[in-house]
Amino acid sequence: MNPWKNIRSILMVILLPGMLWGLASTAMAEPGTGQSNESRCQRGSDRACRSVGMEAQKAGDYEKAYDYLKITCENHPPRGALFPCSNYFVVAKELNRLDTAPTELEAQCGDGDKFICYHLAQAYLAVELREDAHRILEPLCNENFTLPFNAAFGPCMDLGRSLEAAGNLEAAAYTFKLDCDRDTNTSNMSCSSYKYLDNKINPKVAEKREPILAAFLLVLAMPINSLILFFVGGRKNLKIVQWVIPVMIILSWAVWESRVGPYDIRIDLLVILPAVGTVILMAILAHRKLKKSEEP
Repeated sequence: MNPWKNIRSILMVILLPGMLWGLASTAMAEPGTGQSNESRCQRGSDRACRSVGMEAQKAGDYEKAYDYLKITCENHPPRGALFPCSNYFVVAKELNRLDTAPTELEAQCGDGDKFICYHLAQAYLAVELREDAHRILEPLCNENFTLPFNAAFGPCMDLGRSLEAAGNLEAAAYTFKLDCDRDTNTSNMSCSSYKYLDNKINPKVAEKREPILAAFLLVLAMPINSLILFFVGGRKNLKIVQWVIPVMIILSWAVWESRVGPYDIRIDLLVILPAVGTVILMAILAHRKLKKSEEP
């Protein structure tokens, strides 16, 4: 008896029902993806309604897009995806129905659902209704509302970008700084946005903040000088290693720090701190060597 024949028979028994079910499902599906999605939308599928609406919008069928996007925007599941609301507002604007489109979301936002408020503001921004968007984003930003799925973006970032696009650079910089001061992590995009706008608004201050390259180079050079003078030896050289070079590196570092902005990414410290540590270590070694030379 061939064992492989039995294995093939067993596999056919296991796989055949699944294959038949897949063929039956394909045969029963309505022709055309759009029609199938419309049918599923009528049965309550939010994703299907969204697909039909966005496809209709892409095709320029705004009436159809309006109907389906309205469903998925206003009847979303709790904490469901609300990004189609922006498309819904865009289509409503094309049909001159923007005055009624926000009604349902405004009501839900008024009930205190900050998640809906945020997405309503995003929808307003999509149709350039900045004042309405700012009205919602400002309190959310002040309250430090964060998205549960993406803390890097949120109302402060959206408000700042909108203010910047509108030409209100001072207000945008204030918003970015507010967000950055809460979290000065280098990955916080508000910090880099604030730094850019602050330099743009105050170019003279920005020039003063530009680090002096000579001071930085002097910091880097001091450890090398310490090592050379220490190994050359001599009382005078050791005194320089013990006192002069540590004072020079501290002064150079202080000059550098006075020119560094509070929101600069401090990669330079990865070089400065080891350099200062090396100079201090060499100063201690020079002190010990001088003490030892003074012993009788």
